[in-house]
Amino acid sequence: MGYWKRHQKPDGQKALEEFDAMGWKIEDPPKYYRVKCPCGSHARSIHLTPGNPRYFQESIRWAKRQRCMKEEDR
Repeated sequence: MGYWKRHQKPDGQKALEEFDAMGWKIEDPPKYYRVKCPCGSHARSIHLTPGNPRYFQESIRWAKRQRCMKEEDR
């Protein structure tokens, strides 16, 4: 388990672990988790009880599409 408070849904916890493996920072929820990319340009809220059954998978796909600027690209 990571440094964040455990997600109440197994799929949600798995998604947070994937965000962590990609280097994203995870902030604990008052109402939802907040994930931020390594470069700081992208962020997303991860809800505790989403209505969409594919919500967590779609969140991971969204993160993989984001392009962070590398030092040499700046």
